[in-house]
Amino acid sequence: MNNAGFACPDPLLHSFPLPLRETFYALGFPIEIATNDARVLDAARGSFGDFRKRIDTGPIRIYLGVQPGENGIPPVTTFRARNHLLSIVCDADNFAICDLDAGFAYGWVNSSVASQSDWLRRRFLDTLVFSCLVQSRVTPVHAACVSRNGRGLLLCAPPGTGKT
Repeated sequence: MNNAGFACPDPLLHSFPLPLRETFYALGFPIEIATNDARVLDAARGSFGDFRKRIDTGPIRIYLGVQPGENGIPPVTTFRARNHLLSIVCDADNFAICDLDAGFAYGWVNSSVASQSDWLRRRFLDTLVFSCLVQSRVTPVHAACVSRNGRGLLLCAPPGTGKT
């Protein structure tokens, strides 16, 4: 069979180019973000730009594409997880899937979401990055700290028990 001239589209956007890449250091850990829109990297700088490299390890990789769309900010964000997979779903244009074990996430947002840096950071970038870090590299502690003469005492207790 001759397939000359047969076009094979990419309906899953598997090969969609994400040419803009930058490495950040959230809590000192390397985070590689790839995108096709500079607004994603600008938002990432707002979350992780003040951190410097402290840990020499492979990066967590976040691939976030931006598609045209001016539907505004989605009213609801749904977070779900099972085993090593985490999903963030707003609608068909704004979602991300994260493999917590692999330290890899990908997703898509529309132009409306990409233009809202704080919303993009809190709903997507920060959630993906810190979820991966907690799964494989850091241990969160809910505590208060008291310092005196250069020494600290960490008070660990459940929320609402009066640590503050």
